[in-house]
Amino acid sequence: KGKNPMTDPSIPFAMVAMCVAAVLLLVYFLPWFVAVLRMHENKLAIFVLTLFLGWTFLGWVVALVWAFIDQPRLTHYRK
Repeated sequence: KGKNPMTDPSIPFAMVAMCVAAVLLLVYFLPWFVAVLRMHENKLAIFVLTLFLGWTFLGWVVALVWAFIDQPRLTHYRK
């Protein structure tokens, strides 16, 4: 028989665990999300840095700071 979600404690635990995992992934990749939203030209490099060094916290902070650093924009002016 199937499990009754109202009485089986493992089902709510699994749902909570999945929600916690999703939130942790969002926080882990926050530097990349910031870079994408800010249209950072180095968003791929920020993603790679976050992916491989984000777990070190120092790598995560470096990626987050890098995502927030403004880049010089090339503008062409006509006279």
